[in-house]
Amino acid sequence: LNLGDDRGFRIDTARKLLTRFSNSKMGKRYPIVASFGDTEVGRFWVLIHDPTLSYLVVKEGKQRLVACPVGGEVGLTWGKSCRVVGFKANFDEGPLTYIVRGTEADLDSPFTPEELAGPGGARVEVVRRGLQVGAFFIKVLPRPFGLRTGMAADSM
Repeated sequence: LNLGDDRGFRIDTARKLLTRFSNSKMGKRYPIVASFGDTEVGRFWVLIHDPTLSYLVVKEGKQRLVACPVGGEVGLTWGKSCRVVGFKANFDEGPLTYIVRGTEADLDSPFTPEELAGPGGARVEVVRRGLQVGAFFIKVLPRPFGLRTGMAADSM
């Protein structure tokens, strides 16, 4: 039963929308028509943008927050436990995953830079529902002076 009040109705743009109803059949601009009985009383357009990630926020160790801009490079310290704690995008829901050297993992999983990127660094692609929404490069910074192999950096 549709009572005609669709205010606040969320449109899941990740699903395949019917392009035949879009302007010029391109799937980017859709009309919204308000009617009363058989009379059109208003019309406006919804423009659909591709999902775009601006940056990720990574917590390195216990305190340091690092912004990872899409298309940029970020330095993370060898041996420090890292976790993605937030992101800025034109969408508000995940799930987000990342792909490094062909391996996909959940973005919420903790990691260390050397596990993820290796000594030369690596390109990280961020994916939402099968579509790449951004990528950045992780550069592994040298381990802190005095850190012995096998010792957690956070314990110093």
